[in-house]
Amino acid sequence: GDLEMGSKELVERRCKETIEQAGAGGGLVLEYTGIPKPESLKTRFCENLLNMIEAGRRYGKYPLKRQHK
Repeated sequence: GDLEMGSKELVERRCKETIEQAGAGGGLVLEYTGIPKPESLKTRFCENLLNMIEAGRRYGKYPLKRQHK
């Protein structure tokens, strides 16, 4: 539901968290796995799909930088 209803900031944060938690060592594939119904292909979904790709490029460059919390 994040891609269909979430904000750009939420999508970016979720992508970053996923990469930090599961990306170590390589092999992580960041993708949308749901099959939206044609009526759900609204502007926000399409924009957030692009946001997800951009966040993946931004945070998913190997070697991953270690994040300090």
